[in-house]
Amino acid sequence: MTVVNQPGKVGGQSGGELYLEIHPSQEDADTLETESAPCSTLAVDADALVLKAAGADAPRLAWYTIPLAVNRRDGIAVQVTQPVPLLRPIQPPSSAGNAFRKNVDLY
Repeated sequence: MTVVNQPGKVGGQSGGELYLEIHPSQEDADTLETESAPCSTLAVDADALVLKAAGADAPRLAWYTIPLAVNRRDGIAVQVTQPVPLLRPIQPPSSAGNAFRKNVDLY
């Protein structure tokens, strides 16, 4: 078995979303057992890690989510991308749309 000290990991999923995991240091893990928050001051350049992994999808990054993962340091994956925007709005079938418009009373 090989133990790897890798505090930050970025991974993708088939839907094109990126996830960030920040793992606690050994000191953090010990503290988390007795308290609810890690105490580590270990710097993790999560922004650079996520930006590199995102590549062309960088405009989809939800930057506000990255500090959440860094501050928690619990190893749970946090989604750091926003959903891909739809190319066109979803329209109901024309027959359903007409029936809907006829039966709706807005007042």
